[in-house]
Amino acid sequence: MSKLEGIKLLEALGGQVSELLVVVDREQGGKERLEALGIEVYSLAKISELVGSLYGSKKISEEQKNRVIAYIAKQ
Repeated sequence: MSKLEGIKLLEALGGQVSELLVVVDREQGGKERLEALGIEVYSLAKISELVGSLYGSKKISEEQKNRVIAYIAKQ
């Protein structure tokens, strides 16, 4: 179930969602779409930060880092 589907279900049951916490913001536009609906979105980390950290600690190669960043950019 997507975040938006969950929100719609909660609202259908009489709930109101004004804030949302995600562990990782995938930076693919979801945050902006939810904020346009009046929902404040908080994230513990952004995928670009995680990828940068992994690359900086030599856990992934530059090619892997670039592939993830390119994938995010085209979504």
